This record gives sequence, C-alpha cells and structure tokens, in this order.
Amino acid sequence: MDWIFVGDAHFAAGDRGRREHLSRFIKKNLHTLHTLVIMGDFFDFWFGFRNLSSLKREYGDILDLLEDLRAAGVKVIYLEGNHDFSLGSYMSERLGIKVYDRSAEIELDGRRIYLAHGDRVLPTLDHWILTLLLRNRVTYLLISLLGPRIVMDIARRWSAGSRGRNMERSPEVIARLKRFAR
Repeated sequence: MDWIFVGDAHFAAGDRGRREHLSRFIKKNLHTLHTLVIMGDFFDFWFGFRNLSSLKREYGDILDLLEDLRAAGVKVIYLEGNHDFSLGSYMSERLGIKVYDRSAEIELDGRRIYLAHGDRVLPTLDHWILTLLLRNRVTYLLISLLGPRIVMDIARRWSAGSRGRNMERSPEVIARLKRFAR
C-alpha cells in the first residue's frame, strides 16, 4: 500500500498544467494508493467559507480529484498550512478528509510519525505575528463578512507579493531542522 505526500503546492487559478500533472500522477498510482497526505498550502488560499462557489470555480478540478479519491476508497489526510486554514465542513464532511490543524501524529507501517506544515518547524517572529493576526475569531468573522470574492482577490495579491521569499538552506537552517527532527 502506497502513501503519497504533497506539500506547498500552492495551487492557484493559473496552475492548470501543474494541477493536471498531479492528477495524472495520482490516477496512475491509484491502484496501489492507500493514503494521500496533504502537508498544508495545497491551495494558494483556502478559507472555510459557507458559500463555496468562488472556491469551487477556482479549484473545481482539484476538488473533483479529491472526490474521486474518496470514491476509490483512498484515505486523505490534510494538515492545514498558513495559506489554507479553517477548512470547514466541506473537506471533512463532504469529502471525508481527516483535517488536522497543521500537525499530527500518524502511524505508517507500524511506526508513529510526526507530520507538520513547514511553518511549524522553523517559525520566524513575523510568521508568529501573522499567524496571530490571521488565526483568530475576529479575523475569521471579518473574512466571513467580506466574502470569498474580495478575500480571494486580497489573498492572490498578498501571495504574489510573497513569492520568492523562501528560507535559504544555510548551515544554521539545516542544523535547526536536524534538531527539530530529533
């Protein structure tokens, strides 16, 4: 039984080619696939809106793929990232996805393993501040009041501005990752 792990795909509206590539890969391996683990930031932005029409327009092909996996009996585990949070009942109830708030311990081949989105591993001060600003009831209420169309537009602009600001692989970063893994 195979497991596929996907993280930081940041699928957005213009990513049809990358999305089709992932879909073909998963379907090619569907006969042996037991579990798909999404390690956060699968979508460039997702918030658990009640009205999903904008999200379905933006990500319909990916949602169809997740629906196909459910129909095929493939287990899907989703760890929320910093671009996709408050996933809501759609993921868990409609698609049967086990959703975790950014980290989880699971069993794989008789071993317990810890899974986390990367921002949990090497958090920076500005990341913690942003997390506090985004992941709270007041912000959730504001996002809900603004609605998907406005929030998705803001998220696209914000995401485009943050592209390319990845953490370098310095010896210090590598040492911190090794310490975290212990």
